[in-house]
Amino acid sequence: MYFKLALKNVKKSYRDFSVYFITLTFAVAFFYVFNSFEQQRVILQLNEVQGFMFESLSIIMDVISVIVALVFAYLIIYANNFLIRRRKKELATYTLLGMKKSTISKILIYESSVIAFVSLIVGVALGTGLSHIFVLLTAKILSVTVNYGFIFSITALIKTVGIFALLFGVVMIFNSRVLNKYKLIDLLQADRKNDETVVKQTKLSVFVFILGAVLLGIAYKWVLIPGEIVFSLFPIIALGIIGTVLVFKGLAGFMLKFIQSNKSVYYHGLNTFVFRQLSSKINVTYKTMATISILILFGVGTLVTGFNINNVLASQINQSIASDLNVVLKDDSRKFKYDPSSVKEEIITTTYIESNPEIVSQLETLSGGSEVVKVATLQYMSVSDFNKHLKEHGEKGIDLKEGEFSLSTIPYNMNRTTKFLPEMISDGSELKVSNAKLKYKKIGEVSSLITINNDLRNVYLIVNDSELKTLLNNQSIQVSSVMTRHSFELNKDVDSYAFKDKLVHDNNLDENSDLVLSAQEMLDQMSGVELTLAYISIYLGPVFLITCAVILALQQLSEATDNKKRYKVLSDLGVDSKLIKSSVLKQISVYFLIPLSIGLLHSYVGVKAVAGSFTAAYKESIISFAPTVTILVFVLGIYMVYFWITYKGSLAIILED
Repeated sequence: MYFKLALKNVKKSYRDFSVYFITLTFAVAFFYVFNSFEQQRVILQLNEVQGFMFESLSIIMDVISVIVALVFAYLIIYANNFLIRRRKKELATYTLLGMKKSTISKILIYESSVIAFVSLIVGVALGTGLSHIFVLLTAKILSVTVNYGFIFSITALIKTVGIFALLFGVVMIFNSRVLNKYKLIDLLQADRKNDETVVKQTKLSVFVFILGAVLLGIAYKWVLIPGEIVFSLFPIIALGIIGTVLVFKGLAGFMLKFIQSNKSVYYHGLNTFVFRQLSSKINVTYKTMATISILILFGVGTLVTGFNINNVLASQINQSIASDLNVVLKDDSRKFKYDPSSVKEEIITTTYIESNPEIVSQLETLSGGSEVVKVATLQYMSVSDFNKHLKEHGEKGIDLKEGEFSLSTIPYNMNRTTKFLPEMISDGSELKVSNAKLKYKKIGEVSSLITINNDLRNVYLIVNDSELKTLLNNQSIQVSSVMTRHSFELNKDVDSYAFKDKLVHDNNLDENSDLVLSAQEMLDQMSGVELTLAYISIYLGPVFLITCAVILALQQLSEATDNKKRYKVLSDLGVDSKLIKSSVLKQISVYFLIPLSIGLLHSYVGVKAVAGSFTAAYKESIISFAPTVTILVFVLGIYMVYFWITYKGSLAIILED
């Protein structure tokens, strides 16, 4: 009997449960998709490196799933709180009819079970379909072939069911505690109680608002300093959260007075009623609205930075590739064996590691105090060997006379400046090496030439061939080792992994002392990073954003129930339905717009801070127009969907007979 009553309640109150159900279905679908990630391996042709990265990403997804589960736990409990609040009179009726609280709790458990069961069925079905779409995304990022076929992850299903069973168990305990807390008189008079104003003094409210704005300004200025978003992330976030809460708290106290000062606006239509309702609601929910703004920051920031950083990383990895395969030997006395039929072109160069601190100190001074030289490995290279690399990259050779030197490195800034080392030294600057004096000669863009795959920390001091021999014969120069580089461009159909394995085996290379690194290996590793960033962005971003929209929607639907009698009075006084619809639209619009605006402002500053740090480090902006605009349209689309559902649901509640 109680189950039938619960089922009837769900059918009767489908408008109340619609937003809740849709959100739970989405949550189940996404939770299933990202926990079925490992199952994608069945239909993807992955090499060994990609397979390892796939396993690592699966572990990351499991960790993030815990965070997502906590977010949804908060959402479910929050939604239940509002649904119970709306149904207080119904629960009071059950009590007057003689039902025990344990029986009422049982009905609520049945209702939750019905919603949970249906959302699980629909969500898993939707998630199964989405998982096949995500396989295509994975294949595109990794550039692998897909063996098309149906996949279904039992492991993901068990995890999804287990997590949501646990969440609903918490909800049932929460419902029982809420019921035990309420007295009958509280339930009967639920719709007569007005919300208390948190801040009643206008001057104090303005002061609190200004204080919050100042704290936000400090947080904004702090985070925009290049690199501080990494080194001072947590104190910046804490300062931003405090500032956001104070801004909303202050706004709640003086908003009504501010609107009342503009009489033409305040007394227009039903604005008197609308703004009083808004002021009363914000007084109670200012903490929630502040939380929503912060979650919007995390959601938008995760999506924008995640996808834009991918573009930069792809560009950086391409700049870090010298050839199809590099071998760096620390002993050039051996005969090097390889299959010549596999190689299209070979280049051999030799460099000499310099460990004289005097040279490093001089370069640091000449570059205006740059610490790049201190943390890099300084090496000598002859101009003829350097020109071999230039030719390999399609560049013209350079000429250095005796007594001249130049520098080559990549445009990577470890001291977060906008220039890189070769640009920091003035043309003609003198470098003293023992008894010789060398003059610096700038060589333009080719100074950022990469000579070894993934060559991130080497700085090459390039000199004339005859000068190099003189410097190396001088006893004051400390040469710690000699390295010979074999740089290969492989034939089109050669497998770089197989070529590398044979090279290591035939030449008895020690990968601890020698270095063998293929371009394909670097690209596979970077595609794994891109895949990780993309999946984390897609997983966390929409979860945060939809959570915000759902909370706003549920609050406004609950508010519509509270305001139903008030709108009925207005209707009895002769206010037509068109004006009532307009006032509902205004109230919901303002309530959605305020946290969205502050959240987007936070997001703008946060994304700008990340972009600034990347630009300082890599001399390249991470923000691309197309993906950023697409993400913003997606964010606004989510809000428009929930806004429209909320508006229509509120009208149905207010205008129903």
